[in-house]
Amino acid sequence: AVLEQLAPGSMEAARKMPASAESNCHTYFVRSECGRILRNFLDFFPKENLLPVFTEELRKSPETVLDLICAFLGVATGHRPGNLGKSYHVGGSRERFPKLVSGLRRLRPVRAAWKLLPRRRRRAIWTWFFTQLNVVREAPTALSPEIRRKLVGTFQEDVRSLEATFGCWVPWQDFQLEQRFPRRPESVSKTD
Repeated sequence: AVLEQLAPGSMEAARKMPASAESNCHTYFVRSECGRILRNFLDFFPKENLLPVFTEELRKSPETVLDLICAFLGVATGHRPGNLGKSYHVGGSRERFPKLVSGLRRLRPVRAAWKLLPRRRRRAIWTWFFTQLNVVREAPTALSPEIRRKLVGTFQEDVRSLEATFGCWVPWQDFQLEQRFPRRPESVSKTD
């Protein structure tokens, strides 16, 4: 499935698909094109109002990233919430109840009760079910060298665009062929 989505023409076709639950499995990679997606924000906001931050940075140094964001917003740094560094929505590759949703959809009373719920509540339940309850937590599996090369080749242009547009360094090893932009500071000075 991965190689199919990365085949010539597949990414362009996926970019044209309307956002929907059905298209999610076909648009996974185009939703990962950070450079392309963030460039669209420049139609509405000046570049100085955008701060790209990477999950890898947050995972490695949550305090530094929080201070960076606070400094960017012009508020005091040094705040440390109790859950700083905690990971939410940790994924897995298997469903705990793979046939539950299709089975429930066949039950007319369940469908009727579901439609009675407000849309926001349904969305919250759906998200919780698919990101928390129905996920068997597993360590990520290693990519094959073939898929890794294909992914790097596919995203190379987008990563370069992200770096050039925002003058930032991406923390992804596969894209660090040369140092084009300075790394983020290890610590951010406190502002008052």
